[in-house]
Amino acid sequence: MLPPISIEYACVLAGASAAASVLALSLGLHRVRPVRYLLALSALAVGASLAAWRFGPGFGRWDWAAWGVDTFFASMLVLMPATLLLPVSAWLTRSRSVRREPRAAPLSCEQPDTGGQVTRRRILGGAAIALPASCMGVNVVGAISAAQSPKLRSLAMGIPRLPPALAGLRIAQLGDLHLGASKNLRDLERALEAISGARPDIVVVTGDVAEDLRQLGPALSLVAQLRPRFGVYAVLGNHEYLRGIENTRPAFERADLTFLVNQHVTLDVRGASLTLAGIDDPIVGGDSNPFRAAGEHYDRAVDAALEGAPTGATRILLSHRPEGFDAAATRGIDLTLAGHTHGGQLGWDGRSVLDGSARSPFRYPWGTYRKRDGAALYTTSGFGHWFPYRLGCAPEIPVLTLTALHELGGSW
Repeated sequence: MLPPISIEYACVLAGASAAASVLALSLGLHRVRPVRYLLALSALAVGASLAAWRFGPGFGRWDWAAWGVDTFFASMLVLMPATLLLPVSAWLTRSRSVRREPRAAPLSCEQPDTGGQVTRRRILGGAAIALPASCMGVNVVGAISAAQSPKLRSLAMGIPRLPPALAGLRIAQLGDLHLGASKNLRDLERALEAISGARPDIVVVTGDVAEDLRQLGPALSLVAQLRPRFGVYAVLGNHEYLRGIENTRPAFERADLTFLVNQHVTLDVRGASLTLAGIDDPIVGGDSNPFRAAGEHYDRAVDAALEGAPTGATRILLSHRPEGFDAAATRGIDLTLAGHTHGGQLGWDGRSVLDGSARSPFRYPWGTYRKRDGAALYTTSGFGHWFPYRLGCAPEIPVLTLTALHELGGSW
């Protein structure tokens, strides 16, 4: 397995490489053969890392999938700005060469003075700069947004046939912390102070806690110290497997919280029964592709998690990936809480821009979704991320208040 902080090293290396690429391209060095080789190697690294990510064997001593993830984003950080700035480099080089050329002797027939008119050269020059400049500007905004601290997001979650005793129950969800890649323990401490002020009754952790495994145990301990009235619950995400399940699972088992792997607990909440179930990630079955749902896995996992659960209780499922919602809804689960998608890292008006797209890798990228029978899903945009870019999709900590569905009217 790669060192736990390999993503940090990869991002530093990628940032330095990207800066060097930008400088080289702005000086017109895109015509120099070694620079072309750098761009070609970056492109090849993207392809090779994706292949390792998808087809890499196992998760043992040499974690091919984790290596693929790290290398993919490091390569993209080099390749994307370099590619965007190629037109700028070409335009700057052309402009310099034009300025250095000696003026030609005046012709006998003088050319008409354009008098500042818009010429084809000016249009092409402006277009060459406009696209990469606007892209870089948007990227800066996205990077700044990604660096923001997660904010509490209070939501009323309608549940069909909700017992009156469960009305008003508050659940705080921590999903996709990715500590060591974008956030750290200090960020988590500040967030937990805000969560404590919201006085949740239940706190759930829906996977992908840490990229730096030195932060995993302390992070789980910090969350457990919240000690909400009805407990703290956690499930595994795909990054717990990518970072080596032999190292991550013991940290969950040692933490002072309830760790659910295809299991459930039934709580007595003011006389009403609440079943809280948690399922494993499909990567356990060998699916190392985070963008592919594993329908059969969810059917088996949800059935195992609900084995022996009381039929009359309100049911909540913790699933790292939102694709578990389909299996959950057909098995009488009232609410599924998920993450994994980071909202697609792009949002507009509180929804992911990937929402409803036939080409989206995610069916339920961000927000509340509901089946016709009233079963609900909330997919959080996540506390952190491992690709430092968010646009219109800020990091969040949802605090869900259970409400009878009929009380929400048409707002759901």
